Amino acid sequence: MYMRSEIRADDGRVIPIRTFGPISIAPDCMRQGYGTALLRRSMEAARTLEAGALAITGSIGFYGKSGFTVASTKGIHYFAES
Repeated sequence: MYMRSEIRADDGRVIPIRTFGPISIAPDCMRQGYGTALLRRSMEAARTLEAGALAITGSIGFYGKSGFTVASTKGIHYFAES
């Protein structure tokens, strides 16, 4: 499931994105390619939603293999309004 989110840039721009995650795999099914298959299918679905960017909650050890990076290395930080 993807959720609509946004990045609020320092210059005032609001950039619409999609967020999801983490993908969960039963322990006895890990390391068999199911997580990667789910991630690829999910990313294909995101293209149909015209998501300009994806933000994922999860392990960079897993998602990094598919090209994702830690958001803070790009100057993106989580912010929740109260």
